Amino acid sequence: MIIWGTRGITSTVTSGNFFCPSCMQESTYQHRRVRRFFTLYFIPLIPLDTAGEFVQCGVCQGQFNMRVLSLKPGDMQPAPKADSGDAMRGAMAVAMVHGAAVASGGTMDSGACGNLASLLAGACNLQLSVADVGKHVKNAATNPDAWQGPIRSVLPQIDEKAKEAILRSGFGGLSVGADGVAGPEGDAFLKALANAMNMSPAHVRGILAEFNQPPQQA
Repeated sequence: MIIWGTRGITSTVTSGNFFCPSCMQESTYQHRRVRRFFTLYFIPLIPLDTAGEFVQCGVCQGQFNMRVLSLKPGDMQPAPKADSGDAMRGAMAVAMVHGAAVASGGTMDSGACGNLASLLAGACNLQLSVADVGKHVKNAATNPDAWQGPIRSVLPQIDEKAKEAILRSGFGGLSVGADGVAGPEGDAFLKALANAMNMSPAHVRGILAEFNQPPQQA
């Protein structure tokens, strides 16, 4: 009897340093690629298509889509401490969760939920369990416009720098939630988020250009 099939094999493409949104610090990373192989008697023989690519942190072992390599240390910063601090942190958290929902379609595995929980804790001082994060992401996918109310409610209390922090939080959520590049849906979400905060087109283009810079090779 001939036994044949396919399986994915993960290899390291390159490595370097990046700003990890889970560790909230500069860490080493590996650019990993999963490729399907045709197998004969369980032995991989013929390479087929690429099943996916991701960035793996060398410290926390978190896995992120390739766009995370464009994050910089200043992109994910704690919310400003002011009278509006709680509302600001809430707005950042809403942007992160909805970004993750857009990128993942509302379904994330426990590892991705854990990464998002770490991001929420570090940037928003919000402590959530992995299970709770998964529920919030699923609910956000079911109610894709629910972010608008919390974002608009905080606008009278924040300045342009705070708006940038919220927009970058949305990108952070996209980076954690996406299995690969988030694609046009992610860009559309960021533009809608910026538009809701009345950010100027030139300002938004500049920030989006930072996000879409190709990753630097080691």
